[in-house]
Amino acid sequence: MFDTPTLLEILVLPTVAAVIVAGVLLVLAAKWPAQPILMRLGGLVIAGAYLAAHATHFPQPDWTNWQAVDAWQWLLPGVVVVTLIAIVDAVIRRPSVRWLLRGLAVGALAAISLQSFMQHSWPPHESALWLAGVTLGGTAWWALAERAGTRSAGNWFALQWLLLTIGCGATFVLSGSLRLLEMAMTLGSGIGVAWVLQMIGRRSLAEGLYAVAPFILLGLWFNAYFYGDATWWRICMPALAPLAAWIGPQSTEKSSKPWIIHLCRTAAVILIVGGTVAACVMMYEPDPYSGY
Repeated sequence: MFDTPTLLEILVLPTVAAVIVAGVLLVLAAKWPAQPILMRLGGLVIAGAYLAAHATHFPQPDWTNWQAVDAWQWLLPGVVVVTLIAIVDAVIRRPSVRWLLRGLAVGALAAISLQSFMQHSWPPHESALWLAGVTLGGTAWWALAERAGTRSAGNWFALQWLLLTIGCGATFVLSGSLRLLEMAMTLGSGIGVAWVLQMIGRRSLAEGLYAVAPFILLGLWFNAYFYGDATWWRICMPALAPLAAWIGPQSTEKSSKPWIIHLCRTAAVILIVGGTVAACVMMYEPDPYSGY
């Protein structure tokens, strides 16, 4: 399915970029331990991986005619915006400002992604309902997923997000979109580095994935549903997976075996994502013209 140059551009290079960003943050944090803001910039790890792939592999959009830019290409400036939001949040640390800005970013991405439908297919009231529903629903899901993953110490949230991304990539390709699979692999490379950061005890840095990864995944789901062949359940079922971290008590410190709770949460993610992929496989009909 992929040749060596493609794998280098969508997987290896983004991983290297994420490792470099993480390494720089770790070095700076060790040099200036009195600056906790550095450990709150983990979103740069995911952004570095994603932007590296966009710079080398994905076709560059023609910004002179923004209406001709493909919907998935708007993720490029979107990721830049949410990364800037993450930096602002690391400085001011005000949840109300954070979620206002994130909601505006989701709304802007939805409006741009759905512009062709709003202009040519939907009446004004239907456009308003879709835009409001996608914006509010997407922002609420982002908030719930972040709270679920960060609510207890030692949670295996980075591994769970890596499993989610792998499953979404499989769902995308089984829905007829090789491009979205490539973008999911790029996202997974950054999340994989966040997982390593979590395993070596840099949890606060690994939590930075919540500043960027949910936004990217929302963008991929927008494209898969509105411009691909992904039906609603192929989007909604994986979206439930990050919420599996709500299973069990908030604090695992009093538990004699906290790893059992984290294992159950991870198993729930595997069941949800794996079940979705299995259903896609059973319903899959190869396209003789697509080559996959």
